[in-house]
Amino acid sequence: MNQRHVIVLSIIILLYGVLNFINGRFDLFDFQVYYDACGKLLDGESPYHQSFGLSSGFYKYSPFAAWLFAPFHLFGWMGARILFFLFITAAISFGLPWLIRKTSEFVAPANVYAVGVLVALAVTLGGHFSRELLLGNVNWLLFLAVFAAFTLLEKKPLIAGLLIGAVLLFKPHFIVIVPWLALRKEFRVLAYTALVMLVLLLVPAPFSGWGWNLELISEWLGAMQAHNTSLVASPNTIYAPFGGFASDTIVVLGLLGMIGLAVLAMMLNHFKKEKSNADLKPANRFLEFSVILALIPNLVHTDTEHFMWTAPLIALAAIYWFQSKGLEKAVVGIVWLLCLIPYTLATPDVWGKDMASWLQESGVLGLSNLVFIGLGIYSFYKARPAIT
Repeated sequence: MNQRHVIVLSIIILLYGVLNFINGRFDLFDFQVYYDACGKLLDGESPYHQSFGLSSGFYKYSPFAAWLFAPFHLFGWMGARILFFLFITAAISFGLPWLIRKTSEFVAPANVYAVGVLVALAVTLGGHFSRELLLGNVNWLLFLAVFAAFTLLEKKPLIAGLLIGAVLLFKPHFIVIVPWLALRKEFRVLAYTALVMLVLLLVPAPFSGWGWNLELISEWLGAMQAHNTSLVASPNTIYAPFGGFASDTIVVLGLLGMIGLAVLAMMLNHFKKEKSNADLKPANRFLEFSVILALIPNLVHTDTEHFMWTAPLIALAAIYWFQSKGLEKAVVGIVWLLCLIPYTLATPDVWGKDMASWLQESGVLGLSNLVFIGLGIYSFYKARPAIT
Protein backbone atom coordinates (compact mmCIF):
# COMPACT_ATOMS: atom_id res chain seq x y z
CA MET A 1 0.00 0.00 0.00
CA ASN A 2 1.24 3.47 -0.79
CA GLN A 3 0.32 7.12 -0.68
CA ARG A 4 -2.24 6.74 -3.45
CA HIS A 5 -4.39 4.49 -1.26
CA VAL A 6 -4.37 7.08 1.50
CA ILE A 7 -5.37 9.77 -0.98
CA VAL A 8 -8.21 7.67 -2.42
CA LEU A 9 -9.56 6.89 1.05
CA SER A 10 -9.34 10.55 2.01
CA ILE A 11 -11.20 11.67 -1.10
CA ILE A 12 -14.02 9.17 -0.53
CA ILE A 13 -14.43 10.26 3.10
CA LEU A 14 -14.29 13.96 2.23
CA LEU A 15 -16.96 13.48 -0.44
CA TYR A 16 -19.11 11.79 2.21
CA GLY A 17 -18.62 14.83 4.42
CA VAL A 18 -19.53 17.23 1.62
CA LEU A 19 -22.66 15.19 0.87
CA ASN A 20 -23.69 15.33 4.52
CA PHE A 21 -23.14 19.09 4.55
CA ILE A 22 -25.25 19.59 1.41
CA ASN A 23 -28.03 17.42 2.87
CA GLY A 24 -28.00 19.31 6.17
CA ARG A 25 -26.58 16.34 8.10
CA PHE A 26 -23.23 17.82 9.13
CA ASP A 27 -24.30 18.00 12.77
CA LEU A 28 -21.69 15.79 14.48
CA PHE A 29 -23.96 15.35 17.50
CA ASP A 30 -21.48 13.25 19.51
CA PHE A 31 -18.72 15.76 18.89
CA GLN A 32 -21.12 18.46 20.10
CA VAL A 33 -21.37 16.64 23.43
CA TYR A 34 -17.57 16.78 23.87
CA TYR A 35 -17.37 20.35 22.57
CA ASP A 36 -20.18 21.73 24.74
CA ALA A 37 -18.99 19.80 27.80
CA CYS A 38 -15.60 21.43 27.40
CA GLY A 39 -17.34 24.78 27.02
CA LYS A 40 -19.01 24.25 30.40
CA LEU A 41 -15.62 23.56 32.00
CA LEU A 42 -14.16 26.65 30.37
CA ASP A 43 -17.01 28.64 31.94
CA GLY A 44 -16.30 27.09 35.36
CA GLU A 45 -19.43 24.93 35.31
CA SER A 46 -20.07 21.20 35.53
CA PRO A 47 -20.72 19.34 32.25
CA TYR A 48 -22.57 16.47 33.95
CA HIS A 49 -26.26 15.59 34.30
CA GLN A 50 -27.40 17.72 31.33
CA SER A 51 -27.87 16.96 27.66
CA PHE A 52 -26.05 18.57 24.76
CA GLY A 53 -27.42 18.59 21.24
CA LEU A 54 -29.82 15.67 21.57
CA SER A 55 -31.91 14.51 24.51
CA SER A 56 -29.55 11.54 24.83
CA GLY A 57 -26.41 13.67 24.58
CA PHE A 58 -25.21 13.39 28.16
CA TYR A 59 -21.51 13.79 28.86
CA LYS A 60 -20.33 10.72 30.82
CA TYR A 61 -16.56 10.80 30.45
CA SER A 62 -13.82 12.13 32.73
CA PRO A 63 -13.11 15.87 33.12
CA PHE A 64 -9.71 15.25 31.48
CA ALA A 65 -11.38 13.93 28.32
CA ALA A 66 -13.46 17.10 27.99
CA TRP A 67 -10.43 19.35 28.41
CA LEU A 68 -8.85 17.75 25.32
CA PHE A 69 -11.44 19.55 23.19
CA ALA A 70 -10.49 23.02 24.44
CA PRO A 71 -8.37 23.87 21.34
CA PHE A 72 -11.43 23.42 19.11
CA HIS A 73 -13.08 26.38 20.84
CA LEU A 74 -10.57 28.64 19.10
CA PHE A 75 -12.28 28.04 15.76
CA GLY A 76 -15.98 28.42 16.49
CA TRP A 77 -18.58 25.68 16.13
CA MET A 78 -18.44 25.35 12.34
CA GLY A 79 -14.66 25.48 12.22
CA ALA A 80 -14.45 22.95 15.05
CA ARG A 81 -16.71 20.52 13.20
CA ILE A 82 -14.69 20.81 10.00
CA LEU A 83 -11.39 20.31 11.82
CA PHE A 84 -12.62 17.30 13.76
CA PHE A 85 -14.09 15.73 10.62
CA LEU A 86 -10.69 16.19 8.91
CA PHE A 87 -9.01 14.66 11.96
CA ILE A 88 -11.17 11.52 11.75
CA THR A 89 -10.63 11.42 7.98
CA ALA A 90 -6.86 11.36 8.46
CA ALA A 91 -7.15 8.76 11.22
CA ILE A 92 -9.10 6.40 8.94
CA SER A 93 -7.07 7.07 5.78
CA PHE A 94 -3.71 6.52 7.46
CA GLY A 95 -4.92 4.14 10.16
CA LEU A 96 -6.35 1.41 7.92
CA PRO A 97 -3.16 0.83 5.87
CA TRP A 98 -1.08 1.02 9.06
CA LEU A 99 -3.29 -1.57 10.76
CA ILE A 100 -3.01 -3.94 7.80
CA ARG A 101 0.75 -3.50 7.71
CA LYS A 102 1.06 -4.26 11.42
CA THR A 103 -1.30 -7.25 11.18
CA SER A 104 0.63 -8.72 8.26
CA GLU A 105 3.73 -8.87 10.46
CA PHE A 106 2.11 -11.77 12.32
CA VAL A 107 0.73 -13.78 9.39
CA ALA A 108 1.64 -14.42 5.76
CA PRO A 109 2.66 -11.11 4.11
CA ALA A 110 -0.21 -9.13 2.58
CA ASN A 111 1.83 -7.29 -0.05
CA VAL A 112 0.47 -9.18 -3.06
CA TYR A 113 -3.13 -8.70 -1.96
CA ALA A 114 -2.69 -5.33 -0.26
CA VAL A 115 -5.35 -3.47 -2.24
CA GLY A 116 -7.87 -6.29 -1.89
CA VAL A 117 -7.30 -6.52 1.86
CA LEU A 118 -7.68 -2.76 2.22
CA VAL A 119 -10.93 -2.76 0.25
CA ALA A 120 -12.30 -5.73 2.23
CA LEU A 121 -11.48 -4.09 5.55
CA ALA A 122 -12.79 -0.66 4.50
CA VAL A 123 -16.05 -2.12 3.19
CA THR A 124 -16.59 -4.32 6.24
CA LEU A 125 -16.02 -1.40 8.61
CA GLY A 126 -17.75 1.08 6.30
CA GLY A 127 -21.06 1.16 8.17
CA HIS A 128 -19.34 1.91 11.46
CA PHE A 129 -17.10 4.52 9.85
CA SER A 130 -20.11 6.28 8.34
CA ARG A 131 -21.71 6.60 11.79
CA GLU A 132 -18.41 7.66 13.31
CA LEU A 133 -18.10 10.43 10.74
CA LEU A 134 -21.78 11.39 10.80
CA LEU A 135 -21.81 11.70 14.59
CA GLY A 136 -18.23 12.88 15.07
CA ASN A 137 -17.30 10.25 17.63
CA VAL A 138 -13.92 9.13 18.99
CA ASN A 139 -14.18 5.32 18.85
CA TRP A 140 -11.74 4.87 15.96
CA LEU A 141 -9.30 7.32 17.51
CA LEU A 142 -9.40 5.44 20.81
CA PHE A 143 -8.90 2.12 19.04
CA LEU A 144 -5.84 3.44 17.18
CA ALA A 145 -4.41 4.75 20.46
CA VAL A 146 -4.87 1.39 22.19
CA PHE A 147 -3.49 -0.59 19.25
CA ALA A 148 -0.53 1.79 19.03
CA ALA A 149 0.05 1.18 22.74
CA PHE A 150 0.13 -2.56 22.02
CA THR A 151 2.87 -2.08 19.43
CA LEU A 152 4.90 -0.04 21.96
CA LEU A 153 4.52 -2.27 25.03
CA GLU A 154 8.05 -3.66 25.05
CA LYS A 155 10.09 -0.85 23.51
CA LYS A 156 8.34 2.22 24.94
CA PRO A 157 6.31 1.19 28.00
CA LEU A 158 5.93 4.77 29.24
CA ILE A 159 4.25 5.90 26.02
CA ALA A 160 2.14 2.73 26.00
CA GLY A 161 1.02 3.46 29.55
CA LEU A 162 0.27 7.06 28.66
CA LEU A 163 -1.95 6.01 25.76
CA ILE A 164 -3.79 3.32 27.72
CA GLY A 165 -4.29 5.59 30.73
CA ALA A 166 -5.69 8.41 28.58
CA VAL A 167 -8.02 6.02 26.73
CA LEU A 168 -9.36 4.57 29.99
CA LEU A 169 -10.41 8.07 31.04
CA PHE A 170 -12.49 8.17 27.86
CA LYS A 171 -13.82 4.61 27.78
CA PRO A 172 -13.41 2.49 30.92
CA HIS A 173 -14.53 -0.45 28.75
CA PHE A 174 -10.86 -0.95 27.88
CA ILE A 175 -10.21 -2.04 31.47
CA VAL A 176 -10.54 -5.61 30.14
CA ILE A 177 -6.98 -5.39 28.78
CA VAL A 178 -5.57 -4.89 32.29
CA PRO A 179 -5.74 -8.62 33.27
CA TRP A 180 -4.05 -9.46 29.96
CA LEU A 181 -1.24 -7.00 30.72
CA ALA A 182 -0.79 -8.64 34.12
CA LEU A 183 -0.72 -12.18 32.69
CA ARG A 184 1.79 -11.06 30.07
CA LYS A 185 3.87 -9.52 32.91
CA GLU A 186 3.71 -5.99 31.52
CA PHE A 187 3.98 -4.59 35.03
CA ARG A 188 5.83 -1.43 34.00
CA VAL A 189 3.05 -0.56 31.58
CA LEU A 190 0.45 -1.19 34.29
CA ALA A 191 2.33 1.06 36.69
CA TYR A 192 2.66 3.82 34.10
CA THR A 193 -1.03 3.46 33.22
CA ALA A 194 -2.11 3.91 36.84
CA LEU A 195 0.26 6.84 37.33
CA VAL A 196 -0.87 8.54 34.12
CA MET A 197 -4.54 8.21 35.06
CA LEU A 198 -3.90 9.70 38.48
CA VAL A 199 -1.91 12.60 37.05
CA LEU A 200 -4.44 13.37 34.31
CA LEU A 201 -7.30 13.38 36.78
CA LEU A 202 -5.49 15.75 39.14
CA VAL A 203 -3.83 18.09 36.61
CA PRO A 204 -6.76 20.57 36.53
CA ALA A 205 -6.86 20.83 40.35
CA PRO A 206 -4.21 23.59 40.80
CA PHE A 207 -6.15 25.77 38.33
CA SER A 208 -9.77 24.96 39.20
CA GLY A 209 -9.35 24.13 42.88
CA TRP A 210 -8.96 20.75 44.58
CA GLY A 211 -12.48 20.66 45.93
CA TRP A 212 -14.07 21.49 42.57
CA ASN A 213 -11.85 18.94 40.80
CA LEU A 214 -12.81 16.17 43.23
CA GLU A 215 -16.47 17.11 42.84
CA LEU A 216 -16.17 16.78 39.04
CA ILE A 217 -14.55 13.37 39.40
CA SER A 218 -17.38 12.29 41.71
CA GLU A 219 -19.96 13.53 39.20
CA TRP A 220 -18.18 11.62 36.43
CA LEU A 221 -18.42 8.37 38.40
CA GLY A 222 -22.08 9.10 39.09
CA ALA A 223 -22.76 9.84 35.42
CA MET A 224 -21.30 6.50 34.35
CA GLN A 225 -23.44 4.67 36.88
CA ALA A 226 -26.59 6.61 35.93
CA HIS A 227 -26.28 5.73 32.25
CA ASN A 228 -25.59 2.04 32.72
CA THR A 229 -28.24 -0.41 31.61
CA SER A 230 -28.95 -4.06 32.28
CA LEU A 231 -26.42 -6.16 30.37
CA VAL A 232 -28.98 -8.91 29.88
CA ALA A 233 -31.32 -6.35 28.29
CA SER A 234 -28.61 -5.21 25.87
CA PRO A 235 -29.43 -7.21 22.71
CA ASN A 236 -25.95 -7.49 21.18
CA THR A 237 -24.23 -8.80 24.30
CA ILE A 238 -23.59 -12.50 24.89
CA TYR A 239 -25.95 -12.36 27.88
CA ALA A 240 -29.15 -11.33 26.09
CA PRO A 241 -30.14 -14.81 24.75
CA PHE A 242 -29.95 -16.23 28.28
CA GLY A 243 -32.17 -13.67 30.02
CA GLY A 244 -34.83 -15.45 32.04
CA PHE A 245 -32.83 -18.64 32.62
CA ALA A 246 -31.49 -17.27 35.89
CA SER A 247 -31.04 -13.96 37.66
CA ASP A 248 -29.30 -11.27 35.65
CA THR A 249 -26.32 -11.33 37.99
CA ILE A 250 -25.82 -15.09 37.63
CA VAL A 251 -26.15 -14.92 33.84
CA VAL A 252 -23.63 -12.07 33.53
CA LEU A 253 -21.10 -13.46 35.96
CA GLY A 254 -21.44 -17.01 34.59
CA LEU A 255 -20.96 -16.07 30.94
CA LEU A 256 -18.27 -13.52 31.74
CA GLY A 257 -16.43 -16.21 33.70
CA MET A 258 -16.71 -18.65 30.79
CA ILE A 259 -15.32 -16.11 28.34
CA GLY A 260 -12.52 -15.27 30.76
CA LEU A 261 -11.64 -18.95 31.16
CA ALA A 262 -11.66 -19.45 27.38
CA VAL A 263 -9.25 -16.55 26.85
CA LEU A 264 -7.10 -17.81 29.73
CA ALA A 265 -7.01 -21.31 28.22
CA MET A 266 -5.85 -19.84 24.91
CA MET A 267 -3.13 -17.90 26.65
CA LEU A 268 -1.96 -20.92 28.70
CA ASN A 269 -1.73 -22.92 25.48
CA HIS A 270 0.34 -20.10 23.99
CA PHE A 271 2.62 -19.97 27.05
CA LYS A 272 3.26 -23.70 26.71
CA LYS A 273 4.20 -23.43 23.03
CA GLU A 274 6.35 -20.36 23.58
CA LYS A 275 8.57 -22.33 25.95
CA SER A 276 9.79 -24.41 23.02
CA ASN A 277 9.53 -21.66 20.38
CA ALA A 278 9.94 -18.11 21.66
CA ASP A 279 9.43 -16.76 18.13
CA LEU A 280 5.70 -17.46 18.51
CA LYS A 281 5.33 -14.91 21.30
CA PRO A 282 4.76 -11.70 19.25
CA ALA A 283 2.07 -13.30 17.10
CA ASN A 284 0.39 -14.94 20.09
CA ARG A 285 0.29 -11.62 21.93
CA PHE A 286 -1.27 -9.99 18.87
CA LEU A 287 -4.05 -12.57 18.71
CA GLU A 288 -4.81 -12.40 22.43
CA PHE A 289 -4.91 -8.62 22.49
CA SER A 290 -7.05 -8.43 19.34
CA VAL A 291 -9.57 -10.98 20.63
CA ILE A 292 -9.98 -9.08 23.92
CA LEU A 293 -10.57 -5.78 22.09
CA ALA A 294 -13.05 -7.41 19.72
CA LEU A 295 -15.05 -8.95 22.57
CA ILE A 296 -15.65 -5.64 24.38
CA PRO A 297 -18.93 -4.70 22.60
CA ASN A 298 -20.21 -8.26 23.17
CA LEU A 299 -19.46 -8.00 26.90
CA VAL A 300 -20.74 -4.52 27.74
CA HIS A 301 -23.65 -2.33 26.70
CA THR A 302 -22.29 0.15 24.21
CA ASP A 303 -22.87 1.88 20.88
CA THR A 304 -22.87 -0.15 17.67
CA GLU A 305 -19.81 1.74 16.37
CA HIS A 306 -17.71 -0.02 19.00
CA PHE A 307 -17.90 -3.18 16.93
CA MET A 308 -15.23 -1.59 14.73
CA TRP A 309 -12.75 -2.66 17.41
CA THR A 310 -12.76 -6.10 15.74
CA ALA A 311 -10.69 -4.49 12.96
CA PRO A 312 -7.38 -6.39 13.59
CA LEU A 313 -9.12 -9.77 13.41
CA ILE A 314 -11.03 -8.74 10.29
CA ALA A 315 -7.76 -7.60 8.70
CA LEU A 316 -6.17 -10.92 9.65
CA ALA A 317 -9.09 -12.85 8.17
CA ALA A 318 -8.97 -10.79 4.96
CA ILE A 319 -5.24 -11.41 4.54
CA TYR A 320 -5.71 -15.16 4.90
CA TRP A 321 -8.87 -15.26 2.77
CA PHE A 322 -7.06 -13.82 -0.25
CA GLN A 323 -4.45 -16.56 0.09
CA SER A 324 -6.91 -19.45 0.61
CA LYS A 325 -8.40 -21.52 -2.19
CA GLY A 326 -11.27 -23.75 -3.19
CA LEU A 327 -14.14 -24.71 -0.89
CA GLU A 328 -12.59 -23.02 2.13
CA LYS A 329 -12.45 -19.69 0.32
CA ALA A 330 -16.02 -20.04 -0.96
CA VAL A 331 -17.51 -20.97 2.43
CA VAL A 332 -15.69 -18.21 4.31
CA GLY A 333 -16.66 -15.72 1.59
CA ILE A 334 -20.35 -16.61 1.86
CA VAL A 335 -20.29 -16.41 5.67
CA TRP A 336 -18.52 -13.04 5.42
CA LEU A 337 -21.14 -11.64 3.05
CA LEU A 338 -23.97 -12.78 5.29
CA CYS A 339 -22.35 -11.14 8.29
CA LEU A 340 -22.05 -7.88 6.37
CA ILE A 341 -25.85 -7.50 6.43
CA PRO A 342 -26.11 -6.70 10.16
CA TYR A 343 -22.49 -5.71 10.71
CA THR A 344 -22.10 -3.20 7.88
CA LEU A 345 -25.44 -2.57 6.21
CA ALA A 346 -27.80 -2.04 9.17
CA THR A 347 -28.95 1.35 7.94
CA PRO A 348 -32.41 2.76 7.13
CA ASP A 349 -30.99 3.95 3.80
CA VAL A 350 -30.84 0.29 2.68
CA TRP A 351 -33.57 -1.56 4.59
CA GLY A 352 -35.88 1.12 5.91
CA LYS A 353 -36.29 2.18 9.53
CA ASP A 354 -37.99 -0.92 10.93
CA MET A 355 -35.67 -3.50 9.35
CA ALA A 356 -32.57 -1.48 10.21
CA SER A 357 -33.76 -1.26 13.80
CA TRP A 358 -34.24 -5.03 13.89
CA LEU A 359 -30.75 -5.65 12.54
CA GLN A 360 -29.28 -3.41 15.24
CA GLU A 361 -31.40 -4.53 18.18
CA SER A 362 -32.26 -8.21 17.62
CA GLY A 363 -28.82 -9.51 18.52
CA VAL A 364 -27.70 -10.47 15.01
CA LEU A 365 -25.17 -7.62 15.03
CA GLY A 366 -23.50 -9.06 18.12
CA LEU A 367 -23.63 -12.53 16.57
CA SER A 368 -21.97 -11.30 13.38
CA ASN A 369 -19.18 -9.80 15.46
CA LEU A 370 -18.62 -13.15 17.17
CA VAL A 371 -18.44 -14.79 13.75
CA PHE A 372 -15.77 -12.29 12.64
CA ILE A 373 -13.86 -13.02 15.83
CA GLY A 374 -14.05 -16.71 15.00
CA LEU A 375 -12.88 -16.10 11.44
CA GLY A 376 -9.95 -14.09 12.74
CA ILE A 377 -8.89 -16.82 15.17
CA TYR A 378 -9.32 -19.49 12.50
CA SER A 379 -7.25 -17.47 10.03
CA PHE A 380 -4.50 -16.95 12.60
CA TYR A 381 -4.00 -20.63 13.28
CA LYS A 382 -4.29 -21.57 9.61
CA ALA A 383 -1.60 -19.02 8.80
CA ARG A 384 0.66 -20.20 11.64
CA PRO A 385 3.07 -22.08 9.30
CA ALA A 386 4.00 -18.69 7.87
CA ILE A 387 5.17 -17.42 11.27
CA THR A 388 6.98 -20.47 12.64
